[in-house]
Amino acid sequence: MKAGSALPWVLVAWTGAGVGAAAGATVHVDVEDDATGRTVAARAYLWRGDVPVLPAGFSSYARGDERHFLVPGGFDLDLEPGPYRLRIERGLEYLPVELSLEGSRRTTVPVRLRRFVDMNREGWYSADMHVHRDPADVPLILRAEDLNFLPTITTHVWSTEVGQPWAWPSEFPVTVEPGRLFTANAQEVERIQGGPGAVILLARDLPLPFAGYELHPPAVSYTRKVHEMGGFVEGDKPFWVDTFVNAALGEIDFIELNCNHFLPRLVETDLTPWSHWPIEFGYRGNRGFALWMMDLYYRILNSGIELPLSAGSANGVKATPVGHDRVYVRPGGDGFDYPGFMRALKEGRSFSTNGPILELEANGKHGPGARLAIEAGEKVRFRARARSRSEIEALQLIVNGAVVAERAGAGARELVLEETVRLDRSAWVAARVFEPSGRSEVFAHTSPIYFLVDERPAVVPESVRDLLQKIDRLIEHTERLEGFREEGHRKETLDVYREAREVLRQRLASASPSP
Repeated sequence: MKAGSALPWVLVAWTGAGVGAAAGATVHVDVEDDATGRTVAARAYLWRGDVPVLPAGFSSYARGDERHFLVPGGFDLDLEPGPYRLRIERGLEYLPVELSLEGSRRTTVPVRLRRFVDMNREGWYSADMHVHRDPADVPLILRAEDLNFLPTITTHVWSTEVGQPWAWPSEFPVTVEPGRLFTANAQEVERIQGGPGAVILLARDLPLPFAGYELHPPAVSYTRKVHEMGGFVEGDKPFWVDTFVNAALGEIDFIELNCNHFLPRLVETDLTPWSHWPIEFGYRGNRGFALWMMDLYYRILNSGIELPLSAGSANGVKATPVGHDRVYVRPGGDGFDYPGFMRALKEGRSFSTNGPILELEANGKHGPGARLAIEAGEKVRFRARARSRSEIEALQLIVNGAVVAERAGAGARELVLEETVRLDRSAWVAARVFEPSGRSEVFAHTSPIYFLVDERPAVVPESVRDLLQKIDRLIEHTERLEGFREEGHRKETLDVYREAREVLRQRLASASPSP
């Protein structure tokens, strides 16, 4: 069966032919890859009626309505009499399987998981870049979620508190098996209760000491040290109040759109408890929240700032499995190892997703992250392809923040969009795809391809003015904000904000007039 026509999941009724046991029975389950016949680790959900069950003896996870356990491949379930449902999932590339089980019958149940796509074979490698889990749990997580990489956060700064709940190995990175590795010393600096925002620090010699508080020091105090160490900084989300400052100063290497506000059965649109930019008029509901976040990201790109996409689930904190939001990266000739993966992520050879697989090419050979010199008025051929386990609503081509071409899904699970676009000035181009809105919002988005006329960055003056207005508001707010322990701390923060403002002012001044 072709990927475009695959069923989103398979339902199996299994009664077996084993020996009955009125007091309950042990059901043995073998999870195998359908193509290879090999036993594979996976994520499992078990319900007795409508009540979720977390059986003893497994690595389990319970946050909100997300209650699952991880299985190594073959495993036993000791069930009380009665009907059960078992659902087996393995990341985004396999079709889930759901089974009916009877707890009064001892039997062996085979589960064959079938891929609808093999991204490693196509040269792409996946990661969840925002995870709060014990390093001891990570090897099984990587296998069960079919992930290639994750940097688990073992130092979490929350306002004034520094949490370090787990020990971490000295090895950097840690190789689990060929094609799977992790780091265990990532650090998140998160101050969102009146503070500036959140960044995730990634480097060999972390964590950095933290002696600050909610309002001080500014994030650049940490991001600059990490960059001096040869490390990387992930922007947690576009809507934190200092995101535009950090982006303008070049202190963010990649940023999340597919983030922990897009949960499996919910979009967390209520930002009231946190310090954030207000949701603007006209962005309503789950889709509106996603479009608002994208538009904030587009304003950064439209300010001549090259900023690739990453993704992260915040598993360990949020009601979501690891890898629900993930980024795919194409190292190319660099191959898959930690330096090559991070270099490709920094260069923007990526797309982020919580469902669909998305590709974009320009002139048949250039993908996300490419920087191409063009002449004004040059025509460029684009081809975008989306594949999904579920129905696709729309596949769109974006130029400087505007939709220039779209193809409706009409129930398809694979779509191709081909369009030739005339570029009269420097521009960035990306693709995005949506599945139909439901309890959550499922989408994917590529990092941009950049097209430079006369080596000038893509600048849309309206977007730069918007960011300047936001930074002006941030400066005014900070000038009167209570909570700084010393006036020198306020001055240090304001100096950083004004430095970012000057970068954007110069960018606007140097922009050529819009055609």
